[in-house]
Amino acid sequence: MTADLQSDIVALGHNTVLNLASQEYTKPVTIAGLSAPLVTVQFLYKRKGGWKSIGILAKKARGQMINWLIQNQIADLDEVRGFSEYEYEFIEKESDDQSLTFVHKGI
Repeated sequence: MTADLQSDIVALGHNTVLNLASQEYTKPVTIAGLSAPLVTVQFLYKRKGGWKSIGILAKKARGQMINWLIQNQIADLDEVRGFSEYEYEFIEKESDDQSLTFVHKGI
């Protein structure tokens, strides 16, 4: 899987890979084998004791983000941070070079 992804990175000339896959689909990828950084998006929800990822809601959010990326022709990582559809907002303090964190404001 890593070799195929690396081949696409080279062929398409990408300098960053936006990862919207679930953790189970990301596990087979050897990040060190990629020539571009892998930036994972996570969606969190307020629960007792703090912020949590809820599988089915995160899956829906990933699909919503993909739809938003396509409809708005988003090609830049900085623009991804602007995702605010479906009551999500980007949280800078919970994000870093390897992850972008969005929280749901309505739950």
